[in-house]
Amino acid sequence: MKAVFLYSELAGYTLACFKKFCEQGNQLLVYRWPINQEAPFVFDPIENCEIIDRTDKTPQLIKQSIDDFGAEVIVTSGWMDKGYLEVVKQYKGKIPTAVAIDNHWDGSIKQKIAALISPFYLKRIFSHAWVPGLPQRKFAEKLGIGTIEEGFYSADVELFNSIGDRSREAKKENYPKRILYIGRYTQHKGIFELWKAFKELSNDFPDWELWCVGTGDAYDQRDEHPKIKHFGFKQPNELPEIIDQVGAFIQPSHFEPWGVVAHEMVAASMPILCSKNVGSSTAFLDDKENGYLFNSNQHTEIVDALQRLMSKTSSELFEMGQKSYESAKKISPKKWSKTLQSMKI
Repeated sequence: MKAVFLYSELAGYTLACFKKFCEQGNQLLVYRWPINQEAPFVFDPIENCEIIDRTDKTPQLIKQSIDDFGAEVIVTSGWMDKGYLEVVKQYKGKIPTAVAIDNHWDGSIKQKIAALISPFYLKRIFSHAWVPGLPQRKFAEKLGIGTIEEGFYSADVELFNSIGDRSREAKKENYPKRILYIGRYTQHKGIFELWKAFKELSNDFPDWELWCVGTGDAYDQRDEHPKIKHFGFKQPNELPEIIDQVGAFIQPSHFEPWGVVAHEMVAASMPILCSKNVGSSTAFLDDKENGYLFNSNQHTEIVDALQRLMSKTSSELFEMGQKSYESAKKISPKKWSKTLQSMKI
């Protein structure tokens, strides 16, 4: 199959899905927005996958390249890029045209308006909607876009399984008392509340540390504490060395449409703590089995979730990690590729 992606910001996990698709004898043509300097990922080239910077590319130029490529399906990330939409609408009814949606249905005025105008707008452009999971499916249903597929976001499950596998024996012998945060340093990620809650518990649990990876507009406001370590931004190939040394993961976001990083960490065999506002939390976290859910805007709940985790014995933490490993199998790049190849008009 020859597939086209008209994309916004690429990430490592997206490339893992692209790679799996191309390994199966398929070809990809990808347009993407410029690299976000808050997450300046460096990507390795993928055979049979051409990635083009969308900057200054007119709809006419993009359409010509799609025609020359011989696309059999087009996937667009959302409907923010009006130039992309101008291109895609010319293929509706000829080949599958899918819109990727990662927003939850929250019943806002903006979403209700989108649902009202969809029959005259989005439905005339897209034959399919491709969503990460159940939280987004309801929005796609409200928009009334043809066929709805799930599993649009996937961690590189094989990679993170291998990271978990190589440190499994070491963790069984000496479980690391370190909690990992990976994400941007911005207010809506819940990092300020996380730092506050962790500091409150630090004296009661002196063996535990909090390791934070990322950068962002609030990086200069980071909390300096002897038990909180800041690593700054790390490329994907630099993360395994850090993951080997930690024993749990936390994602305290006030709002997170999906949160692939939670999938990555359960694939690496770690217990996780997740805000209920993280879209993927209920997909990969079975509360009290492989981690704990909490309300991100309730300080006492964050403290309670951290305390429960830090009170566990090493053997209990290890067993929680093994349950995470099994949970990660629900979505994978292989299943992603199969979904893409199955799209028909």
